[in-house]
Amino acid sequence: MTAGHQISLATFAYPELKADKRSAIARSRTKVDPDGSTFIFETCLRTEVMVAGDEDRLLGALTRHFGGVPELAEGHIRFDADAVEHLYRVAAGLESPIRGEGEVLAQFRQAAARAEDEGMIGGIFSRLIESAVAIGRRTREMMPESAHDSLAAVAAQVVGGADRIAVLGSGTMATAVVKALQALPAPPPITVVARSPERVWLDAVDVWDFHRTREALAEFPAV
Repeated sequence: MTAGHQISLATFAYPELKADKRSAIARSRTKVDPDGSTFIFETCLRTEVMVAGDEDRLLGALTRHFGGVPELAEGHIRFDADAVEHLYRVAAGLESPIRGEGEVLAQFRQAAARAEDEGMIGGIFSRLIESAVAIGRRTREMMPESAHDSLAAVAAQVVGGADRIAVLGSGTMATAVVKALQALPAPPPITVVARSPERVWLDAVDVWDFHRTREALAEFPAV
């Protein structure tokens, strides 16, 4: 190990890491006491873990937050300028399957705010994470608008011809899918299957409790 690193980052992401391994890492995460210097960003396609410190500190954070799952050995580790540049690219959607994906920036912004509220990040390290949000926003403003600039838009176009559609979840990505479906020339009937149905504020959708997920998967032509 090269000593003296100020920032260390571990990436567990598509396509290098397959879905089953990413899922194993996500499932293993546990809640630990915040230390003010660990930022974790998770989506369905990636987990990013950044710490203010060297590789030993990064490995310690991985063990604390994710236990000893063997998949942790397959992460891509970056340091200092390379780590910061990668985090900026992630926030801007430049590491997403669809370049510039807007939903990723929204998810990143929410993760940064939550991490600060919970004491996971603080001080100069918190400002570094906030700068990634700013860079992501500026990058998005520079990119040309496109009807295909998000996975949500592409998903809506692929399944929009179905006679009814179920959307699992009510977070940033699920909400974006619903809005993309509703923006189609002939929007299909939409059912949102959510863990907290009372918190779903989307208009013109039916809402099911998450315990009906199996029913949705069995009955809907597109989920």
